[in-house]
Amino acid sequence: PVDTADIVAAKIGNKLAGLAHPQQLRIGSTPYIMLDVYANLTEQQMLDIAAGKPGPELEFEYWDASTGLTYTNLRVWCNLPSGGYKDTTICFKDAAVLGTIANPVMFHVTNMVRQEIKLTKGWNWYSFNVLPASDTANVFLRPLLPYIGEVKAQDSYAELDSVRQVLVGSLDCIDIRKKYRAQVFKEGVTTLTGYTINPLAIPFRIYHGWNWIAYVPNMTLSVDKALANMPAREGDIIKSQRGFATYSNYQWVGSLHAMTPGVGYMYYSNVADSAIFYYPSPASVLLAPQRTEEQENDFHYTPVSRTLYPGNMTITAVVMDGDLLVPSAGLEVAVFAGDECRTTMRAIDDRFFLTVPGDEAVMLEFRVWDGVKETRVKKTLPFVNDMHYGSLSQPYVIQIGATEDIINTEDADKDGVRKFIIDDAVYILRAGRWYDVLGHETNQPINK
Repeated sequence: PVDTADIVAAKIGNKLAGLAHPQQLRIGSTPYIMLDVYANLTEQQMLDIAAGKPGPELEFEYWDASTGLTYTNLRVWCNLPSGGYKDTTICFKDAAVLGTIANPVMFHVTNMVRQEIKLTKGWNWYSFNVLPASDTANVFLRPLLPYIGEVKAQDSYAELDSVRQVLVGSLDCIDIRKKYRAQVFKEGVTTLTGYTINPLAIPFRIYHGWNWIAYVPNMTLSVDKALANMPAREGDIIKSQRGFATYSNYQWVGSLHAMTPGVGYMYYSNVADSAIFYYPSPASVLLAPQRTEEQENDFHYTPVSRTLYPGNMTITAVVMDGDLLVPSAGLEVAVFAGDECRTTMRAIDDRFFLTVPGDEAVMLEFRVWDGVKETRVKKTLPFVNDMHYGSLSQPYVIQIGATEDIINTEDADKDGVRKFIIDDAVYILRAGRWYDVLGHETNQPINK
């Protein structure tokens, strides 16, 4: 139903010419739209109108406040003297008045909507939540071509031929179930137009390993709600350019709190072969404000833009001083490649969920800031695209203390408990069984 918070807009070409909210003239009545349309006509257009030619044609759009969708290409209906309505077009004419309360012009909303695309310099992960009238890449992505140089899917890619302004390569069709990476060389905002999507009608097949997936709902949802129908396994991972979450004990935990329209994601599945899942429809979830990823402000370290690199790797980590877990309150962990800060993060539930952008192999260094001083960790870690280090139960250890191979070997307690640091991780040997520092039984560690 039409709401008074909705908006109807008139446009001449790409320029806004007027907008209005629906009004109820009396309680319970049908909402009417009192729309004033303005235009700065050129001298030639005014001469054409004076000669009896039509003015510039108006196009109309409708923004639905309840869903956030913008419907394009509204059809205009006018009353016929004999009764009924007919499709018509409206051209601008100065001082003209169209429609009355008794005989109004009718706007008919179609199922054509538009998706706004924000283009930031560098590599961007995109998904599309409008169904294209044509899935040909050069047709659907035409509004993006002035801004991009290359587009990649998981199994294909295309480069821009700047002379002909067309994409050339193996990526010739767009599948709205897939995530795409676009290399943007010119910042801006553009729009894509297509049909509305019912997420429950779009099946996604997930395979073992990494999957480049789109997010097709038109509203932001928490990861738990968005992936409620996913047959997730312990240790599955969902990640964007900004953060990630891992599935553990029937819930998603990490720095990625919500899934957002227009953003592309990668999903690592531990399913044996493949599985099918669907995103929920708007009517099937209770909508509420969703928490998004932590904003990059008020940090001691300043990381580079996440769009500087096309890929990333992820780390679930804790900070330890010898065999003691360092309290995470007030700590900030940053990852550097040389003098370049790739990412920085504060702890979430005593874990640091680090999403490290990159592309080529480079050694990474950890730096820990406690609010007063910085500690640089000796041990480095190689960047490997799409690699994940650590887990919730066995996190990667960022060791800021002693790194001796064996601790207290001469002073084992009366029960024969001995503590070891092997490759910066602390292990406990008790009665012939090995445990990690969190008390979970594990296999005998190997000193690499």
